[in-house]
Amino acid sequence: MTPNLDSDLYRLYLMKWIDEHPTKSISSCLANAIINLTTKMGTGLAYNFVMASSYDTLWALRYNYSLYYHREVELSSYVWEVASQALSKTGWIKASNFYLYSFTPGKATPDSIHVKESHGLPENMDGSNDLNFEFPNPSSGHSINIDIMATDSQTVSFRLYGSQGQILSESAKNTIYPGRNQYTFNIGYLSAGIYYINMVAGENSQTKKLIIVNYH
Repeated sequence: MTPNLDSDLYRLYLMKWIDEHPTKSISSCLANAIINLTTKMGTGLAYNFVMASSYDTLWALRYNYSLYYHREVELSSYVWEVASQALSKTGWIKASNFYLYSFTPGKATPDSIHVKESHGLPENMDGSNDLNFEFPNPSSGHSINIDIMATDSQTVSFRLYGSQGQILSESAKNTIYPGRNQYTFNIGYLSAGIYYINMVAGENSQTKKLIIVNYH
């Protein structure tokens, strides 16, 4: 396969992995297939993977490319759309790089699986250099201070993920200004372990690993 040209072959490769591991969950199969593919071909690949199951679940992976998702409410359920670019000005969210998403009609937010550094893939720095954030690592105590450096005013929000990609908490949107900004994030309820903090600012998204060594 030639990187970035044979996207249909990438899809077939992932589907083949699912067929060859019938006792494993789809999420586990896709995550391990991505790792195997990256090991063989390097991290310069760029593609999206989207698959609909017979149970109305929509699976989508962003890998060094561009991927957006959108939710509409219909009666007692939700309808999800996924596209390589935002199809309107409102309601579309840019997916984080190296995340595998599971969209189901019964859930208002997607489930996600982290398939980057914790599985041997490189740390994601998705977005331009005009926005960055740092925090003490490893961290301990009841809270951490996140330092955000920005070149212009914008709105940011944070998500905290567990080691398996589950969303543990979400922040409200916060306005930041040019220069150094600080946001306090509560970690007092967490046990020691590995977590991930995702910062979203408009169409830019960055995810960094957080190691908690002692939460007392």
